[in-house]
Amino acid sequence: MLEPTTTAEPAPAATAPAAPLSYTPSGIVRATGLTRTRVFGDIAAGKLRAKKAGRQTIVMAPELQRYLLDLPDRKPRNAQTAA
Repeated sequence: MLEPTTTAEPAPAATAPAAPLSYTPSGIVRATGLTRTRVFGDIAAGKLRAKKAGRQTIVMAPELQRYLLDLPDRKPRNAQTAA
């Protein structure tokens, strides 16, 4: 007796998770390592623009990227040279 043949369907392509559209302040802390105090302080100072969705505060991903790029560059330590 012949067994029915099955064709193996190709496995779905592995896709990278989609980048988030927005972040909560806690999500910003997890993603960047900034402190919660710094995040809320910069929102209050207008340096980081946030939106309200009901009671939740969110920051759009492009706004977070702009904010991070606008942070000052770290100045290198003064390297002492041997004379």
